[in-house]
This record gives sequence, structure tokens and C-alpha cells, in this order.
Amino acid sequence: MERRHREALRMNHVRLIHEMVPGDLIDVLYAKKILTQSMKEDIEAIPVARRRNSELLSLLPRRGEAAFEAFLEALRETEQLHLAQLLATDSAGGAAGGAAGGAAEVVEEERGAGAGGAARDGEASGSVGKAVQETNPRCRSPLDRRSRVEGHCPSLPPPSAPCTSEPGHVTSSCPSVSPPPRVRDTADGSAGNSIRPCSPEFLRAHRDSAYRMEATPRGLALLMSNVTFPGSAELDERAGGQVDVRRLGELLGQLGFQVEVEHDLTAQDMERSLRAFSTRSEHRGGDATVVALLSHGVDGALYGTDGALLKVEEIFSMFDNANAPHLQNKPKIFLVQACRGEDPDRGVDQSDGGSDARPVSPGNEQSDAARQAQARVRLPTSSDMIYGFACLKGTAALRNTRKGAWYIQALVEVVREQARDTHFADMLVKINSLIKEREAYAPGSEYHRCKEMSEYSSTLCRDLYLYPGLPGNRNHASAP
Repeated sequence: MERRHREALRMNHVRLIHEMVPGDLIDVLYAKKILTQSMKEDIEAIPVARRRNSELLSLLPRRGEAAFEAFLEALRETEQLHLAQLLATDSAGGAAGGAAGGAAEVVEEERGAGAGGAARDGEASGSVGKAVQETNPRCRSPLDRRSRVEGHCPSLPPPSAPCTSEPGHVTSSCPSVSPPPRVRDTADGSAGNSIRPCSPEFLRAHRDSAYRMEATPRGLALLMSNVTFPGSAELDERAGGQVDVRRLGELLGQLGFQVEVEHDLTAQDMERSLRAFSTRSEHRGGDATVVALLSHGVDGALYGTDGALLKVEEIFSMFDNANAPHLQNKPKIFLVQACRGEDPDRGVDQSDGGSDARPVSPGNEQSDAARQAQARVRLPTSSDMIYGFACLKGTAALRNTRKGAWYIQALVEVVREQARDTHFADMLVKINSLIKEREAYAPGSEYHRCKEMSEYSSTLCRDLYLYPGLPGNRNHASAP
């Protein structure tokens, strides 16, 4: 391979690793006899797309003079035109300008500055037509240096002149544009700002089978949001995290909770703050509590701003019946917006004649257990909790920097519309349904048609209704 071709691959190495879709590309290179059968099988055996890309890029310079042009042809044949054009430009004499652009992108990768720079509102001109969002593949674990994703979907600022090679892709020759767009999610919607109130009749009909939810305030709510991670060069800014905090805080306030917000804490400070919150004396007078945790994460743990991890189970245990006596027999709601793994969910095609499995709310099934529990003196160590997670174990959570995380968007929308007469667990089922329908759009990227699937689990022992809009009344007998 010629030196200028090697240099073009080197300058764009990070971008190629993050943006190439390796599946069909590997097949085309095999058909062109750039890869041997053994090489093809070795690459395809690697489970993570970015690692497959890295292995492919390490092989190309050793595959002869024709490898570079064959690689460009393969990119074009698999509709990754923006990458083919980028490499062709850099290898044909634009190396100086390309090197500057490539270096800037590497700095953004390492510093996590790309998300902030690309998060400005606006629409790309030319053939794009819509605000374009980006999935950020740069959440890297300091434990193993592997990329971990909590997808960002920031929109691009308007460039000074059209410079798109195709919808959703920006070439490196556009100096006024931040890093190239990767995902445009098409399911954004505006949720109203008002919450539908509950009727006194509904309260009277359900209070005997449901948790009490009539205190003023209803209880304490803690929103813990980590957006910037100055203590770790491997973790990007969570652009759009502020939107989630604002919208979720407004919602909980409208539901009658006293909302407190903690911003950008180290793992140790997170633990200290959560432990103090779990033992607050104010819980004695409240009927429930809400804890929302928004950060980068891995399966089973959340990142502090210093890059250290705090185990999720350790957080939950702080609020169990042994450690939080003022919250015994009261519902405790946990909402976790964070990645639980490395890869986005790529989804599968639905087979003909298939039907959706419908999750069932556990509320009524557990009401008998609740009545039995009331007759006992002792309590299980952990009970009366419900946990909502933005994504499944092993997968990434997706976030739009203008409208916030997909999960928080859906939660706010559903609770505002349905809290008036719907059990909280059933609202989480509806949230699952909304998340299931969303799909990322990013032709030419490994994130094209990526999915997310939220989930919840529950140890609730009674129905949990939030009764929005009703005044507090701790005396059931005198309630309207």
C-alpha cells in the first residue's frame, strides 16, 4: 500500500473505527480477494463492531497495492459514501487539511469535547433538511479502555454553506461543522407541560388497595445527575443531561414531591449523598420517595465524575427496610438513566404472524402478599421498591441532546397523561412500549436502525397510584 494511503487510514483511524459498518463491508472485501477466508472468519468472530473495525484496519496496509482502492470501492458499495469520500480526499492531496481535521477529532475523542460542541441546536443545510443527531460511541471504561456507549443524539449547527455529500453525513471539508453526525432519531415528540389531574372519585375507589399517597409534600425526591466527568478523560460530557433534570424535576414537582438535585458528584460523594438522603427524618412524614440516577454506567454500576464506579445494588440497599426505617412500607421509586453495557441494541426483524408479548403489571398479583405482610411483625429486608431502567443489561441507552434521553422523554409523556388513573407499574409497561417503537436513523453508520429497550422490576406490595392534582390529606376517613 502506498504511503499516502497508509497516512489517510492513520489520520482517520478513530473515525473509521466508530463509524464503519463492518458486516457487508467484510463480505465485499472477501469477494474482492483483499481478505482471505481465514481473515474473514477471524474478524467476524469478534463480538464488538468497533473491534472488528480495528482488526480490519490493521490488516489493510498489509494486503497489497490494490487494498486501498478496493477498500474505497467496498465502502461505496455498502453505502458508506461519506467515509469513502473522506479517504479519497485525504489520499489525493488533502493530507495537510485532513491531518488537522483528524487531529481535532482525536482530541475531541479523548477529551469528550465533541458532544458539547455538536450539541448546539440548528439544522444542517443542503440535503439534510432536518436536525441531525449523533450517537456518541466514546464512553470508555477506565477499567479496560473499551468503548462504552450511552448514545448522544446532538443536532448540528447550520454550516456556512451546504457541504453534505448525502443526507445525514458531513464531509471533513466542512470546517465550521462539529464532528460528523451519526444518528438521527425520528421519534422525537413534544410532551405537554401540564399533568392531567386525578379525580376525588378515583382516590376513593382505590385508596384501600393502594399505597397511601396523600401527604403534603408527597415525599422527598432526589435527582442525581452527572453531566461532566473532569476526573476521567475516557468519559464524555453527557450533553442533554440538563434537559432530563429540568423535565424530570418539573414532573416530580407537579406530582407533589419536594425535589432536590445533586450535580456532578464523584462516586464517593454519590454514595455519601445517597446514604444521607436515605436516612433523612423528613421521610417519616412522607408517603413515598423517588431517586433518579442519571450518569454514564456499565452493567451493575454508575460512574462518578472521577471515573470511579458505584454499584447500583449498593445504592438500592441503602433504602431497604433495615437501612431506611422511615421508609418502611412506603413505595420507593428508582429511575436509572445510564448505559448497562457496551453495544447499542441492533434489533431483529419481526417474523410474519408474530404477536407482541404483553408485560403484565405485578401490582394486583402482589396485593395478597401485601395483606399477609401487614399481619406480620417482621419485614423482609427489601420490599416496596420499583426500579425503572432505561435499557436492558448489556446494552446502551440513547439520548437526544435537545430533548433529553429517550427513556426520560417517554416517562414524562406517559406520567403526565396517565398518572391520573394508572398504576405506576402499568405506566412503566407503557414506557416500554414507546421505547420499543423508537429507532435511530443513521445510514452508513453502525448505529443505523439501532433500538433501545427499557425494563423495570418491582417488589411493590400494593397498587401505586400518584393521584396528581389532589390536595394532601393524611386522614383517610375525612378525605373527600
